[in-house]
Amino acid sequence: NTLERNVFIGNKSTRAGIMITDFDDPSYTASNNTISKNIITGGYTGIWASYAPQNLYTDNVISDTSEYGILFWDTNSNTVTDNIIRPMKTSQGSKYGVALSGGDAKNRNIGSSVNEFTDTSVINSDVKLYISTQSKDNTFLRNNF
Repeated sequence: NTLERNVFIGNKSTRAGIMITDFDDPSYTASNNTISKNIITGGYTGIWASYAPQNLYTDNVISDTSEYGILFWDTNSNTVTDNIIRPMKTSQGSKYGVALSGGDAKNRNIGSSVNEFTDTSVINSDVKLYISTQSKDNTFLRNNF
């Protein structure tokens, strides 16, 4: 699948501008998708990927999200390049530019690992980059956090 040059406008009840797979069920995965040159505004999360390996996220602009710009949950082997992330700045707790996390109801330490982030900017965020303890072997090159 390719999502290119789309505009996604959310509000405070919108879970994600773009959600790749079901966030509660690891038996469904989505891979080999290209998410490129989209504008994502508002909502809880700009891009939320769960159990979604081997996707390309490039040249997206994510702004005014209430919690996460990009959230990877148990998501591995993705490429994230040339994105701009500006979460909403409020006094209601931490706002994350990029978060790599994971784990499931059975307490398996899965995490989000072996992802590559290059030339991505995170602006106006309380937490620019969050990496959980179970997320391993991620690469970050020439980013502006």
